[in-house]
Amino acid sequence: MDMVIDAVASTPCRNKAVTEARDALLNYYRNNAHRTIIQKRLKQSGQRGVRSGRKTCST
Repeated sequence: MDMVIDAVASTPCRNKAVTEARDALLNYYRNNAHRTIIQKRLKQSGQRGVRSGRKTCST
């Protein structure tokens, strides 16, 4: 994932709109990369992430 972020970050931008779009993409990757990796690992181990405070009922 770091290679993708580095490649996007090193892409030259010619105008403000493209620069803003690139920065938004970089922020998305930086903020959500860890979440994607954690979800993948949980899925591989057969677990599912749950929201905290969620209660399960067994009947």
